Parts: sequence; structure tokens; C-alpha cells
Amino acid sequence: MRILRSMQAQAAEARKLVGHRRLVAVTPHTVTDPAALLSSLSKVRRQGYATVNEENIPGVLSVGAEVKFENNAWHAVRCLFLKRNGHCHWQRLATKLADATHA
Repeated sequence: MRILRSMQAQAAEARKLVGHRRLVAVTPHTVTDPAALLSSLSKVRRQGYATVNEENIPGVLSVGAEVKFENNAWHAVRCLFLKRNGHCHWQRLATKLADATHA
């Protein structure tokens, strides 16, 4: 969802979507501060992909990118990675994913 929110919303619109109240934590890594989430959305727009590091499921990192279609509909693709032994080579795939979905 973060990738879709970042791509569809400019700053004022994003603030309206996120609100001002703390968000509900699903895991100890969930971003619950609205200001921190809004800051991450601008980073997502700049880099072209979003990452969610154990925010929804412990031990799982996900990378998502927007898929652009002619009709400007918002779609996204997301890949999940299991974090094992501290190794997760998601950075290379994240860049490739963003490049492929914007081709």
C-alpha cells in the first residue's frame, strides 16, 4: 500500500490520507508516527519503490513498485523476502523492479 499511497498523493493529499493520529502497530517495526510515514512516502516517490522491513510480518521484507498503465490507473507489484541469517539482497532487486515497472 505504501507504494500506491506515495505515487497517488502529493504532500497535502498524503497528510489527509494518513491523518495526525498514531497508527496501529502490527509488529515492533511498524511505522506508527504519521510524520515518519509521510517522510518515507516522499523518499518512495524519489527512488521509485517502497520497502517494508518487518512492519507487517516478522522476518519478512517487501519491496513494491508502481506499475504504470496508459489509463493512469494505480497498480503495484510487490515481492516478499525472508530475512535469514541477516542476509537479504533486496536492494539489487528493488532497483531492477522499479526500472522494469517504469519501462
